[in-house]
Amino acid sequence: MQIDDDKDKISFQYSVKLFTVMADLIENYEILFNISEEENRRDSLVQKAKKKLISPTETPKKVSSGILHCLHVLEKDRISFNIKVGVDLTAENVCEYVRSRGVASLPSQIALFEVICDGQL
Repeated sequence: MQIDDDKDKISFQYSVKLFTVMADLIENYEILFNISEEENRRDSLVQKAKKKLISPTETPKKVSSGILHCLHVLEKDRISFNIKVGVDLTAENVCEYVRSRGVASLPSQIALFEVICDGQL
């Protein structure tokens, strides 16, 4: 090992040579260390998995799961439904869902109100 004049630091040239040797060992490990076919197969599977993880086309898309919410229809029958609320659900979708339930006493026009914090907001 080569040491600079102040005896504390490794020389820049030595560091470059050291990293070059390390890179050569990593790149040529199959030849140097007699790697079997089974290990080569496993390594190729690992490399394929890494590419899938890194590739943006292979990244799974997040699905908006939503939450299950109890919807109360405020009318004389006091009917309530459970509906899955997600980011893509609109007030129109909710009203259509309520109409599709076939409630006979449902008025022709309905409105949707969101009550937050038990009406405190």
